[in-house]
Amino acid sequence: MSVKVVLTPWVTHDGGAIYSLDVAPSEYKLATCGNGDGGEGLVVIWSLLPMMSEKHGRNVENQNPLLARIPMTRGVNSVRWSRCGKFFAAASDDKTVSVWEYGGRIKSAGTIGMRKEETNLEKYRCVHTMHGHSMEVLAVEWSWDGRFLASSSIDNTVIIWNANKLPERVVVLDASRDGHTGSVKGLSFDPIGKYLASQSEDKTLRVWSMENWTCETKISDPFEESAQSTMFMRPEWSPDGKMLVAPCAMNNGGPTAQLIMRGSWDASKDLVGNRRAVTVVRCAPRCFDYEDYKGRVSKISLFAVGSRDKSLSIWGLPGLTRPLAVFLNFFKHSVMDAAWKGMTLFCCSQDGSVKTLIFDEAALGKMMRLQEMSDLCFDLYRTRPSQYNPPTESGGEANGNINGSPTKGAFIETAADLIESRMAEQPKDTQKEAREREKEEAEKRAKAEAEMVEKRKEQVENRSKDGKRRIQPVFLCSTIDNTVQEKTVIPDDVMDVEKAESTVASPSKRLNQPTTSSLPKRIKPTGEAESSADSSEGGSSSGSSSSSSGSSDEDEEMESEGERRGRGGEEGGEKKGGRKRKINDRDHLVLADFRRPVLRPLERIQKDSLTLAAAELQKTLTQPVNGVKNVMLFANNEWVSSSGVRATRISRLKANDDGVRPAVDLLSTKNEREVWSAFLASPVLVMSANAKWAVLTCADCSLHVLSAVTGSVLFMLQLDSLPAQLGLQDSRAFVLTSNGYFSCWDITERSSLFSRIPVLDIVSNDVTLHSISLSPSGAPLISFSNGSSYSYSAGLQSWFVVDACSNLSRLSAESMAGEDVGGGAIARTIRSKKRPGVAPTTSLSTRAWVGQGQMEGWLFAAMDAQSMEDLRPMVARYTDMLIMSKSRDKLRELLSYLDSLVERSKKKEKKDEWMSEQKMQQMREMVRQSISSDARVSCVLTELEEEGRMIF
Repeated sequence: MSVKVVLTPWVTHDGGAIYSLDVAPSEYKLATCGNGDGGEGLVVIWSLLPMMSEKHGRNVENQNPLLARIPMTRGVNSVRWSRCGKFFAAASDDKTVSVWEYGGRIKSAGTIGMRKEETNLEKYRCVHTMHGHSMEVLAVEWSWDGRFLASSSIDNTVIIWNANKLPERVVVLDASRDGHTGSVKGLSFDPIGKYLASQSEDKTLRVWSMENWTCETKISDPFEESAQSTMFMRPEWSPDGKMLVAPCAMNNGGPTAQLIMRGSWDASKDLVGNRRAVTVVRCAPRCFDYEDYKGRVSKISLFAVGSRDKSLSIWGLPGLTRPLAVFLNFFKHSVMDAAWKGMTLFCCSQDGSVKTLIFDEAALGKMMRLQEMSDLCFDLYRTRPSQYNPPTESGGEANGNINGSPTKGAFIETAADLIESRMAEQPKDTQKEAREREKEEAEKRAKAEAEMVEKRKEQVENRSKDGKRRIQPVFLCSTIDNTVQEKTVIPDDVMDVEKAESTVASPSKRLNQPTTSSLPKRIKPTGEAESSADSSEGGSSSGSSSSSSGSSDEDEEMESEGERRGRGGEEGGEKKGGRKRKINDRDHLVLADFRRPVLRPLERIQKDSLTLAAAELQKTLTQPVNGVKNVMLFANNEWVSSSGVRATRISRLKANDDGVRPAVDLLSTKNEREVWSAFLASPVLVMSANAKWAVLTCADCSLHVLSAVTGSVLFMLQLDSLPAQLGLQDSRAFVLTSNGYFSCWDITERSSLFSRIPVLDIVSNDVTLHSISLSPSGAPLISFSNGSSYSYSAGLQSWFVVDACSNLSRLSAESMAGEDVGGGAIARTIRSKKRPGVAPTTSLSTRAWVGQGQMEGWLFAAMDAQSMEDLRPMVARYTDMLIMSKSRDKLRELLSYLDSLVERSKKKEKKDEWMSEQKMQQMREMVRQSISSDARVSCVLTELEEEGRMIF
């Protein structure tokens, strides 16, 4: 076998042990972790180019492979990059899991005392520190779809963190959930997105279902004889998910790595040949088309197996009974971890060294393309994992986000619809906008560096006591932090497997990818649309594509204003044959003033992470019927008839007298406590029920309204996408879809109150949805995690702010905590927010004005919501505020407004049924009495009576 071993003596922790390493998926970076020379924890980020390129490796003293050095308080046992490559997670001996984010390059023109090899470092900042383990954390892993981050510890637990909402915990897999009884030393997520494997010191390997986080199977036979002498156990799945290879197994007294087949969980095969326990198994990111000496081609997965005997072996599975290569005494100590970058393997040892193995295609075979991996998984599981999506226009993977959209497994039939709808909502920067932004940033950097160089030429002249002249240059240290990562220049002798995907055009339209018609169209200037279309249809490389797009504006041909005026009176045939000329730079500037406005370039608001997470599919669902004791709805999504037809069965069941679920088998077709049953063709995702109605949303994006008494179908609707949230208040049902549209219906009237209102208009990147409720008018009341609340006005056809999270809150003493503000829907929404204290230096007049403005906004919200429970106490509180501040003009305005409401209530329009004439007159009389009882403002009543405007 042809393989090149690259020694990297500069990759070191100054004598400390290196316990783990990982390669960034989309960048040429390597992260190592372990201990420093003093025993403290250390994470170091290195450039991969000197390790993969002979050209860069020979000049390593000039390349500076060290990118960042991050000291930690305690030893670091595992480091893993997120799938987008912008974050990495570290498992530490201080019982925490920390997540670090790339913060840009630090360019220093000169710093006194800094060594040459420490310049041009990258900046990383800790964005999350998760506390949950009670002892040292040994392993950490990101799920392939970006939804979860898993960590394991000596405390016998595995914690699943919500990667979209760190540091939120999803579940703790401990003994109460049939978890491990010993230290959990290794984790591995299934690339198909259905399982998580965990390996423990209790001599078992458990496979967890990611659907409901229950233990799918427990495997113990291969590990019963193992001495458990390894510090870590790092299992790994094959890229196609067919098999799991686990270290630290034994067979007839000899150490092995165990092969565990997916589904059957057969563990009868193993990998032998090691003299001491196997510590780590790492697999190449994709399968290979391997051709043997007889010319037979088979698909294999490439596994690297490291051991405590200091050796490393390369296996091609399945099919090959012997390793492709064996490296004996590869290190001076145990092999601790390994990572692949294409066909390059990086390994680390407890002796504190890292070595690189570069394989060629002739030895391993051809690595499968992303499209081929996607097709392979679709043939096997009827799903396309997100990590095998082709590169996007920006050059990254389609799942390149820490908050990446979840990819459903084979047990969800509508995964294609979900992915297509979410990808269609993701806005993408055009190549033109990206080039303009890059050009502006380059100009800013060049200008800053030029100014710095000029300042460094300045000199300061000093004279000593004996009269000698001393000329000292002004030495300035300039640090420029760019949040946009600079593009890495790839040497010619390094094969860039990821970027090579863009050179191959997709042979056919994939099932899970949106069509061109499903994507939002962008209006382009004349000539630009044609150029973009030409560049996107061809099978050219990414470089030629960008070049074609880049010249679309410079080469666009248009008629000048003079030519059009000169041919104004000519015939149509002459116009058709008119000559066009190219537009130069000056014409671009002139035409810009007449054709379209030129604005200051702004950063595009990226809302790709704002697509709401759809409800998870479960085998069974139970939903209590609100308002009815000991009654619930039960949905069996895996019901099968005697003839083999699969469907979803909805049943209304009576619980026991104590409210406990019935003791009979809920999955049985015969149930003595069953009141009625209904059948649906698609699995149910979310349901809600009260005494009269039951509302269900299904995986085919349908919504069903049933009678909760009889189970009869009232009506069925089709939603725009999968449901994210569902609610039922009295006779009104509402749903929020994963595409971010809110709809509400009146079930009794069978009419729509609100239809497809875009909720993403009021969402920003740094908030999450907190709660949704309905006002008395049926309008949505939506609250977010930052404390802001919104409602939708049917009359204004727009969202308005009910209560905002802003600095103005510190300038007002007004709050809704008192009982005098009532218990309406608006008051409940406002009271749910924790309000900051008033700034101590705020003047009384400022507090009064800000408080009045705040209350006026709440009054509008109460009126629009048609909530008399809110309106009456708010009017009383607002009147007191105006009296205290002696705001006579506003009191006159309030009285006039109440007069108009009394007149409006007399007409008794249908939309005004919520405010009766009697209630409005009582509210007006209440305001009048409050004003008349205070001598400071009682003159307002006298003035209005003299003007004849009082109607009391």
